[in-house]
Amino acid sequence: MSGRPGLHGHNQHGGAQSYGSGAPPQVQYSFPILNSSEILLCMSELQIPVSEDMLKKPNVDSVRRMFEQFLGFLLEVTPEELSQPELHGLEALQYPELHEESVQLIAFHRSMQKLMDASGIPDFSMRDYLYPEFQRLRRLLSGVINFAKFREERLVRFQELAVKSDGIQERKVQLEQENASLKARLETLLRERRAHEPEVNELQESIRTHITEMSHLSSQQAVLQNEIQELKTAVAEISDKLAETKLTLLNELQEKSRLQAQIVQSPDRVRQEIEFMQEQIDEESANVSSVEQRSRALEKRSEALEQCEDELRELLKIMEDCEREMERLKNIQKETKEQRSRILEQENERHALDLSEAHIARQISSIEDRVVKVQQQARERRTGAKTMLQQLRVDLDEAARDKRGMAEKAEANWQVTQETQIKIRELKESHIENVTALTNKYHTLEQSVLRYHKQLFHAMERATNHQTKGQQEHQFL
Repeated sequence: MSGRPGLHGHNQHGGAQSYGSGAPPQVQYSFPILNSSEILLCMSELQIPVSEDMLKKPNVDSVRRMFEQFLGFLLEVTPEELSQPELHGLEALQYPELHEESVQLIAFHRSMQKLMDASGIPDFSMRDYLYPEFQRLRRLLSGVINFAKFREERLVRFQELAVKSDGIQERKVQLEQENASLKARLETLLRERRAHEPEVNELQESIRTHITEMSHLSSQQAVLQNEIQELKTAVAEISDKLAETKLTLLNELQEKSRLQAQIVQSPDRVRQEIEFMQEQIDEESANVSSVEQRSRALEKRSEALEQCEDELRELLKIMEDCEREMERLKNIQKETKEQRSRILEQENERHALDLSEAHIARQISSIEDRVVKVQQQARERRTGAKTMLQQLRVDLDEAARDKRGMAEKAEANWQVTQETQIKIRELKESHIENVTALTNKYHTLEQSVLRYHKQLFHAMERATNHQTKGQQEHQFL
């Protein structure tokens, strides 16, 4: 209950009717009947001032003030609304000021009837506050206090559900915004992917082509490197042989010079040796020339291989760029997958929130249905109250006419009463005189009776004495 302390005790609500066989219907109450101390404690918690004397000796004013505070607390009906109810058609009455108290009483009773129906007390009537009794008031307060406890628990639960519903709604709006943002980002990424897809396909095809070509060139490079190595080995061997041959030639020339100085020269033999040596030199020169040609060819092929290596490096660089693009594409795909996963999780969470919201909506709808039922009952009771008000207006008009007739009758009765009082006074005076005369006669008659009784007593005493004297004389004789 908003702005009120909590109540403690039982929490039962509602009422039922039980009919015994052959007996009139008797109302059965499902709420516990509280004792005086419990009622005073609960009223103190509700901040409604009530004393034990007011409870055990209730009067109209204290009971009405008590019920008005209950109406303000439980139904939010202010004293101003009770003192100035909105009733259409009141101006149509001939003397509306005569009906102000009746209209206020009807408004108060209508609100109290609504409160008592909600508290499970269907047999509430005007007598309960116009002629209050302790036991009946105790039962009414027990029912209303029980309804206040019931309302407090339901109101706290309703407020919790309302706060939870607001939080879920805010979370749902936030998730929807995040979902929309993620969807927009996903659409952007998909558009970028579709835009780059031809270029990616082209790069992938180019990469596959370059990979095939690189594989072929790598094989050729390996073969050429083997050949180059072999040629370099052969060149080294030939160079060594050439150097050895030159060294041998130089030694031979030196030996020739030494021998020429020692021996007689033979021109034919020298010429033959020179020719032979020249042939060897030509042969060696031819071999060297052939090796040099092969070396130049190998150098050209080496240059071609170096060029191929440069191209391969360029291709590797392109491949690295392609791999980076592929990695970026994979990252984009991974991010897209994660975005889809997050979207799916948020969809699931939103679905759970929708289910929770639907559950809360059903609870709110149930509460609203109950409110609608209460409003429908209020409308029905309002209609009944309007019908009652119309009947009361007719009754009031008839009562006003009866009042005027009764005023005339009262005037006539007053005249008759005055005459009757005069006759009563005369009759009283006459009666007093008659009573006085009768009293005097009674006293006179009483004195006469007493004298007669006294004479009779003396006569009886003399007769007794005379009879006793005669009996004694007879015995003597």
